[in-house]
Amino acid sequence: MDASKPSALRLAGFLCIAAGGLLLGIGSVMNWAVIGFAGSTALDSPIKGTDVWEGRATLAIAAAVLVGVIAMRLAGTAWIRRAIAIGIIVLGLFAAGLAIGDAIRVRSRFSGSQVELEKIARTLAQALGRPIADVLAQLQQRLDQIVAVNVGTGLWLVIAGGVLAAGGGGLSIAWANRQDQSRIGSLDADPAHRGDEGDHPSTV
Repeated sequence: MDASKPSALRLAGFLCIAAGGLLLGIGSVMNWAVIGFAGSTALDSPIKGTDVWEGRATLAIAAAVLVGVIAMRLAGTAWIRRAIAIGIIVLGLFAAGLAIGDAIRVRSRFSGSQVELEKIARTLAQALGRPIADVLAQLQQRLDQIVAVNVGTGLWLVIAGGVLAAGGGGLSIAWANRQDQSRIGSLDADPAHRGDEGDHPSTV
């Protein structure tokens, strides 16, 4: 374990990863979407991140990121710290990507299954003797008019947390690289680790 006073780069990386992991965890258990009737909030129904697989995945990633920042602190070599930091970057960007994807398609993701809507359209089309495509389009239009689906705060927190954790991983890699450079510089400056021609007199 490295008990030396942390440099500004190391401290910044640690704080970013820790804050990112916390935001990921908090955002994962908060609302990802709120479904209700357009023009009214009386019957709003929130959907938490842990209600869907993406939220459970980001919650697991939050735990992995927080464990990773501790493991980075305990790691004894720069290459292990670098490997952990790369893993945190990948996890952070993956979590942010999941949340961004759900935010972009929030209506289709949380307002119900398209398959179920198509089944209803098929049944109505057979009963009315009309093309399924026309009935489905009308149902979708009516659904958009009646049902309001809004992005919840949790999604934004997960996106921010993932980006922050990834940024902290990048700072930690820079810190590990600087450690390597400092170690190489100290070895080059140490006469015990240099080939000194004066210590090996010529035999010619």
